[in-house]
Amino acid sequence: MFGVGAGRPCDTTHEVRDEVRRLGEALLTLVDNAGCLDADLRVRFAQRAQREFAALEAAGLAEMKASGASERDITRRAGAGGTRSRKQSTKLSKRADAVSENPELAAKLGSGDLGEEHVDALAEASAKSGGDAAKDETLIKELEDTKPDDAHKVTTKWLERRDEDAAQGRYDRQRARRKATKGHSISTGCSTIELHGTDEARGEMWAKIESRAHDMYLADGGRDVPDADHPRTYMQRLFDAAFELITQQPAAGRITNSNEAGAATSQRAPSPKTMMHVTLTVDNEAEVAIRAACPNGNGYLPDTVLEKYACGAMLGGTVFNQRGEVLWHGRQRRYASPGQWAALIIRDSGCVLCGADPSRCQAHHLKPFEAPVKGKTNIDELALVCTSCHTWVHDTKQTLYY
Repeated sequence: MFGVGAGRPCDTTHEVRDEVRRLGEALLTLVDNAGCLDADLRVRFAQRAQREFAALEAAGLAEMKASGASERDITRRAGAGGTRSRKQSTKLSKRADAVSENPELAAKLGSGDLGEEHVDALAEASAKSGGDAAKDETLIKELEDTKPDDAHKVTTKWLERRDEDAAQGRYDRQRARRKATKGHSISTGCSTIELHGTDEARGEMWAKIESRAHDMYLADGGRDVPDADHPRTYMQRLFDAAFELITQQPAAGRITNSNEAGAATSQRAPSPKTMMHVTLTVDNEAEVAIRAACPNGNGYLPDTVLEKYACGAMLGGTVFNQRGEVLWHGRQRRYASPGQWAALIIRDSGCVLCGADPSRCQAHHLKPFEAPVKGKTNIDELALVCTSCHTWVHDTKQTLYY
């Protein structure tokens, strides 16, 4: 057989090309006559050839990328003239990207140190880490000692560790660069204020602004008044809410009836607050992951921020099965309980129709609560929808399905 090496110089003279052609013809002849071998030898021959050719193909596609071929051209070439699915062609293209980052991966694929499943798992992690996974020798060594079925678990945990390590550094950089500036927008003719800071600070401030803006929406008539008849737009309410929160002075169209505002607010989600939420997935290797349910939804929090939230946070929990379904949460009532609301945030992440932040959402009954079908306030019969989508669903008498 042959081998694939990293950075091997290649002679492209006509004599070498002719020799390669003759070797190729000899190989095809060997394949044609392989039927004369016993079954075990044929299987070994096929497996070895498959590894070698997979390595050769990955290295060739990587070289095409380096020479300037477009992603479309690479995917088309990987498709082998339509004999491979688009999914498989895309997988081979990612494999070529990983080999471009680390040519030694092709050699390890050809030698059998890494299987195709190992390289593909590494390629996916490499795409998510800017090429770092393909060059991480510790990760590659760990994959060499891992069963192919567990390759994705290894790379997933590597990405999680990487995110945890990067979170504190990102927070420290953002914290050091925090600032506020004022200016003027040429396009709108308005004065502007810009705030630059951490993801967590932005999430907390924006949640309060949106919560206050929603109170204004309810006081202005809410869903009982057509949007066109509201005294201010959604963006204007956001500005007025920010103005009130910063200056502690009333904005135009402010809420004047506190009882009315309180009653309206009780019909929607609880005001944003920090919660330490323990998520437990029941499977053969159950793991417990602690997350802070923050409005910004940016994944792992730095330890320093997590500790700050933990001091005054509520502690909640949700139990899921392997399909991601909530096994137990909440109780029967007209409006979603705080426990059910937390579960909806964990499950839906935001509006199921447009993806809006949970702080702008309400708990919608898939079967109307007061309809003849008697909808229930059960977690599997609720969904997060933002105010705009909620209005649209009810006005157009739409039904949501999971």
